[in-house]
Amino acid sequence: YWNPQDFNLLMIQGALVSGTAPKIGWDVEMTPVSFTSDFIVNLTQRLPLALGKIFHLINCNPLKSQSVC
Repeated sequence: YWNPQDFNLLMIQGALVSGTAPKIGWDVEMTPVSFTSDFIVNLTQRLPLALGKIFHLINCNPLKSQSVC
């Protein structure tokens, strides 16, 4: 599932529809599902640490954009 108003999704859709892509050096943050699922499983095993809290999981090492010639 992806938020239908997500900026990244809209940019990808726009590039696909127009057949072009912006020439911008963006770093892309993609958190691996294995990390996220391990985190969720660990929290369910230690519920007192998680109750009433919100967690934002991000990859601290985003993919670096490639130079486009």
